[in-house]
Amino acid sequence: MYFFKRFFACCLDFLVVGALLLTYFHFFGISVGTEYGGGYTIRNYDWVAIILIWYVYFVMQEYYFNQTLGKMIFGLKIMKTDNSTLRLIDILKRRSFDFIELIFLPLIALILVLTSPNVQRIGDMLGKTKVLDRRIA
Repeated sequence: MYFFKRFFACCLDFLVVGALLLTYFHFFGISVGTEYGGGYTIRNYDWVAIILIWYVYFVMQEYYFNQTLGKMIFGLKIMKTDNSTLRLIDILKRRSFDFIELIFLPLIALILVLTSPNVQRIGDMLGKTKVLDRRIA
């Protein structure tokens, strides 16, 4: 049950970030026109905006609320493994591997979440954090 809560919380957060990115591209992107199937193209400096939107969404929520919108809805929160106060540097460490885990190592991240004692992915291990059910924590 916990794994599915974490999975669906992640999916919800990705939908929110996707909506924010679509909004960005709608207002600031370059339309490629119907001859290429419509949509928007990504310029070199758009990657900066993508990374900023990603990190502002996740880091700010995790720092101020110890959870993202998805985790809040599914009753999860982020804590330090030693139960000390979650600091900004912990969250930055936690999020430092996001793109690597998503693009290059998604299967390894999934296996780690399913098999590690504290149910941690690589970023959680780096930040010494864990995601817990609020009712248990």
